[in-house]
Amino acid sequence: MIYWWFRTYGKTTGPLPLFTGCPNLRYILALSNAFTGNLPNFGTTPLIYYINLSNNNFSGNIPSLTNLTNLRYLYLQGNDFTSLGTFSNLSRLEFFYAYSNNLSGSIPDFSGCSKIQRIYLYNNQLSDYANGSLSTNTSLRFLYLQNNNLSQSSINKIIEDLFTNFENFERSGVIVNLTNNTAPGGNDEVLEKLDYLRQVAKWSISTD
Repeated sequence: MIYWWFRTYGKTTGPLPLFTGCPNLRYILALSNAFTGNLPNFGTTPLIYYINLSNNNFSGNIPSLTNLTNLRYLYLQGNDFTSLGTFSNLSRLEFFYAYSNNLSGSIPDFSGCSKIQRIYLYNNQLSDYANGSLSTNTSLRFLYLQNNNLSQSSINKIIEDLFTNFENFERSGVIVNLTNNTAPGGNDEVLEKLDYLRQVAKWSISTD
């Protein structure tokens, strides 16, 4: 089986299958149903390329994902997830959408996602950020973190990492939204780097 497609517009409930015995599965499309419960870690589907589980009723933890080196698209928005596991060696992941959940805690470390282009984590309750989580993602084009609970320290660390990211690969046109969190500040160097990214690098960075 290569495709698993399921869409009933809210009529199907219960947990998602574990997909054991499906080593060739590449596409999971199960958006806009009413699935509940936790997600598997997809370790039994090493060839998985595309996962769309948006707009269901999944809850709990987004599991740690490791060595899914074919995964490019992961859409988990519009559920009720509350926490995020770790991402390790997702070397082809390009799009990660998990906005409009109830995620709290720290933004994941994306250093193992070298080709990530879009990270949409807005409308959650994320409050923390670890240094280095975004500094090496030189394919990044869109980072949407608005409407979370990120502290000034976390926002400052994100800006520091984005500046390092730009130094690693100079490019313009990156769009970042950090609004409806705490405003950056308390550190002149951070504010100077933010101004440089806006004025010289031509990155569009929205903050409070």
